[in-house]
Amino acid sequence: MASNRLSYEMLHDASDRPRTQTESSTLLTTASVKGMLVKADAGALRCPVHNVPYGTPLKPGDGEDEAALYERFIEKHPSARDSFEHVAEHIKGKHIALFLDYDGTLTPIVNDPDQALLSDEMRDTIRRLASVCPVSVVSGRGRRKVESFVSLPELYYAGSHGMDIAPPTEGRWSSTSEGAGGTEANPALRAAMRHVDEQLRKALKPIPGASVEDNTYSITAHFRRCSCSEDGDRVKAIVHEVVANLVANPPVLEEELEFPELKVTSGRKVLEVKPMFAWNKGRALRHIVGVLKKLSGYDDLFCLYIGDDRTDEDAFAVFSDQVAEASDSAMESGQSDVLDGIGILVTTIPKATLGTHTLKDPDEVRQFLEKLAVYGERDGRTWQ
Repeated sequence: MASNRLSYEMLHDASDRPRTQTESSTLLTTASVKGMLVKADAGALRCPVHNVPYGTPLKPGDGEDEAALYERFIEKHPSARDSFEHVAEHIKGKHIALFLDYDGTLTPIVNDPDQALLSDEMRDTIRRLASVCPVSVVSGRGRRKVESFVSLPELYYAGSHGMDIAPPTEGRWSSTSEGAGGTEANPALRAAMRHVDEQLRKALKPIPGASVEDNTYSITAHFRRCSCSEDGDRVKAIVHEVVANLVANPPVLEEELEFPELKVTSGRKVLEVKPMFAWNKGRALRHIVGVLKKLSGYDDLFCLYIGDDRTDEDAFAVFSDQVAEASDSAMESGQSDVLDGIGILVTTIPKATLGTHTLKDPDEVRQFLEKLAVYGERDGRTWQ
């Protein structure tokens, strides 16, 4: 696979490189809260209507109950499954590129992350789609772990929120040429994450139900299985404290590698520790689209991105002319062009989102994908 992967230096510009401790102090925003250092993620996109970060659950307005709020939300973000004809209008006559989150999108959220297994029905549906259009799985998980879960070699896989991308090894989208779609991160990032993983496992070991997952270029602390909210709060406090200590006193890495600045982001009963540089699911999507255009010669790609998490909003942002120029995925990369596509949010509750459509759960995702496969086989524009 070495020839299928682009070097870190080729892919990332100078603003992406791991910085020294002195430079890190100007980028890591911290605040003292009861003796704890808490990282503020300054890069989060905010919804101007509700003045909250995209991905935040919404609250009913004055005189409005939960049912009325949900009805208003669905009116603005209709079901992609139930209004498939509307989606088909967008993609008619264009070449489709499909992007899928994993946890909460292709599989239900489960207490044990190692048991988030893909159903045979979902796998068969994705395999069917991969014969119609290029399919990418974009996840916060480590790439190799997601590949093992999905077990379809004809897909693109982007792990660690897109920091680690591998192209298909089989099927019509595979290629052995240089620049076929892979990326390879700076070795300092992996070395740093090993230190984060070691420190978090040691610090969280006394808390029942807490666990740590190594995602190669990011580390996830899970507290879904904690028996009480107090233990969940302890996990959050410890993660922030460990990260702040590592940034203040960076370990010496081998081969004179520089320890990168770090950031902490929150998800669904998880905290993720990642290197702080301009790479996210939005930039991963842009990278893969660029590769597909280069390999195919087509300039009429229409992207469908389905995801359930705040991190998926970075991908939704590349389709929005309102925020594309201000988003990390565009501004930091020098790419402010709006891509043709729509974001589909998987949710059962109203959220501030850049997605235009919704689906309730992985079962509805599968039903939508089945409709998309039928459309692609019958009416879709053929990829050569």
